[in-house]
Amino acid sequence: MGWAVAAAYLAAAVCPAPGMWLRRPRELHAGAVALSLDLAPALLALVLFCAGLQVSPQALLRAVRRPVTLLAGLAAHLLVPLLIIPGLAAMLSWTPDTDGAQG
Repeated sequence: MGWAVAAAYLAAAVCPAPGMWLRRPRELHAGAVALSLDLAPALLALVLFCAGLQVSPQALLRAVRRPVTLLAGLAAHLLVPLLIIPGLAAMLSWTPDTDGAQG
């Protein structure tokens, strides 16, 4: 999988136009109906779906039967930003920034 990621980065460096095209939502017109299609969330869903296919059924059952690791990861994911962001905000308030971080 690592070689595929490296190849994708190389392709993006050589020819960035397709990636730039995917960044913006596209309007699809079907008669009188216009649909806005944003491919970035769809591509993220595809990546997450493929990552989910890599999980063995045994590991999935183990996570469901003993959810301690899963719940600890969820708690860390939710609590760590709540602990870090106020500290960063306090540190940034001490900086001599007179224009309100506009620069």
